[in-house]
Amino acid sequence: MKHRIIAFFLLACSVMNISCNEDRFLKEVPLDFITVENAYVTYADYQSALTGLYNMVRYYEYTNEGMRCMLGTDVAYNARRNNDRMGNLVNEYKPTTDRIAYHWESYYKLIKNANTINSRVWEADLSASEKELISAEARFFRAFAYRTLVYYYGDIPLIKEEVTVPKKDYIRNSREEVLAFMIEDFKYASEKLPSIADVQDGKVSDLVAKH
Repeated sequence: MKHRIIAFFLLACSVMNISCNEDRFLKEVPLDFITVENAYVTYADYQSALTGLYNMVRYYEYTNEGMRCMLGTDVAYNARRNNDRMGNLVNEYKPTTDRIAYHWESYYKLIKNANTINSRVWEADLSASEKELISAEARFFRAFAYRTLVYYYGDIPLIKEEVTVPKKDYIRNSREEVLAFMIEDFKYASEKLPSIADVQDGKVSDLVAKH
């Protein structure tokens, strides 16, 4: 009886070794937390991700932190600094100040999120029209980010796709390259976004992209 049990065990192991797909067996599917693998699946998932882009721009552009870069004439004041007069522009806009780093980091985060949406939506189980609409919104915000960055900093790194592995060897692309890529995104968005009469309230329309 013992020999039969051992033989059966060895046979079962051999079958498992033959039929088991290690890549599938070892692949972890998170069930209790959000990752890029399970966050971009349904149309609703992508709408939530796009809402995040709107929120980022709203914060960067229209809160006190975002508007800090707008201040800077000899008659401007910063209320957060006890009404300090902002006349020393040489000191305020040095490359090492936090206000310069803030906008650089903020808009590259916007580009990162837009790239993730745009790169993943084409593999999603969605209709062609849904994919195009999602991509159009993502590309609009990517172009908006590059527009802001290239006006502030001139030559900047141009990142066109989702970055999935650590990377440090970025180089600056010319201002002309960035503007050309920005125009491509805005043009695509202007062709795929809904008209002003059809767009959902709060969403960007084709006219915004054309502008």
